[in-house]
Amino acid sequence: MSKARAFIFVFIALIVGGCVSTTPLYESRDTVSIHLYGEPVVTKDSFSISFQFETPDYSPPSPYHEPDVPHFIQWVNVNEWTGVEAFRILPHGKSGVDHHFTQGVRKQHRRITITPGKVEGADETTAGFSMLPSEWADGFNSKYRENHEIKGRVVHRLTEKATVYLLDFEDGKLVWSVEGTDVRREWSFDTASEEALAK
Repeated sequence: MSKARAFIFVFIALIVGGCVSTTPLYESRDTVSIHLYGEPVVTKDSFSISFQFETPDYSPPSPYHEPDVPHFIQWVNVNEWTGVEAFRILPHGKSGVDHHFTQGVRKQHRRITITPGKVEGADETTAGFSMLPSEWADGFNSKYRENHEIKGRVVHRLTEKATVYLLDFEDGKLVWSVEGTDVRREWSFDTASEEALAK
């Protein structure tokens, strides 16, 4: 499948707080924890799911209070391409909301690595999100591209603190899991979900 025809769009809603509930999916004292933000929506050929990340061991003293580790850095591998994006670490060691959305596909695999680290020279939004030069698919996160430049570089990352999670979608079934563990959640298509995504 070509990049232009993949119909992949990811919108980053960098919002913290509010009335949307979060549910722990994976909690760790050693690597990045992942929380489900709101509820996912799944149809026969699309899905929408959001996450929020949290650093391990945020209580002082920790490296996340220092200027050397101000970001979460995320490598998103989708089928044949990989993109790199960053989220500024916000108070209490959390990220903004990372929203994954795709439509017009019946099958897709995403392997995503999230780790604390530092980027420089990136064009951040006011909420601290940025996209870095990499193998981005056409149309990926178009809202960011309308007002920001894809630039910057990774200075360093704490690979020992990384969490790798997977999103596997096929024919109306979405499976989320953490690589190397038995942590797993799944959601399946239903009529209510299809109607919700269409709104």
